Amino acid sequence: MGTRIVQFLAIAIGALALIPSGAHLAALPNKIGLGQSEYFLVQGIYRGWAVLGSLWVAALVVNIALAVVVRTQPLPFWLALGAAACIAAMFAIFVAWTLPGNQARTTGPASRPTGRSCGAIGSTRMR
Repeated sequence: MGTRIVQFLAIAIGALALIPSGAHLAALPNKIGLGQSEYFLVQGIYRGWAVLGSLWVAALVVNIALAVVVRTQPLPFWLALGAAACIAAMFAIFVAWTLPGNQARTTGPASRPTGRSCGAIGSTRMR
């Protein structure tokens, strides 16, 4: 595979992988204060989006492949490796922080703390 093709794939797949994250970030201010029933209603628009997580894997693989292809060129090599590291960090943050938060939010009120136990967050109740 030519260097130009791998570069194009790295840019295109990387951009596609960031779109769902950007959509979630853009929607966050509107969703953060919703009550449980409204939150669950709004979350329904994301059904099936888990498939888009495969773009993160593809972006990671293509950036590693790009680093291998341009390994004799120091700057492009380190940029491709840096991009792969950023994608890996994004995935690690999702698994360590976002996924558990989503699971806690969507498992229902029985599994969530209530009352003063949420005081560390700065609120006296979970929304």
